[in-house]
Amino acid sequence: MELTKPCLKMDNRALRPLKAFIEKYSPRQALVVCNEKVERLSSGIRIIPWRIFLTDLWAGRIIS
Repeated sequence: MELTKPCLKMDNRALRPLKAFIEKYSPRQALVVCNEKVERLSSGIRIIPWRIFLTDLWAGRIIS
């Protein structure tokens, strides 16, 4: 899923399409990489700042 406008805080409205995808396909994990400052969990979706995402990706914690 791609959001077309940059935002600093992900809200429930922006997460609605991803929630629908999760209901239909039941992925092992769902995450949104964004400009937020702090990692958090919203309705089972991991919302993660891009710097933390890259660190976790390079350390093998995102895709193993």
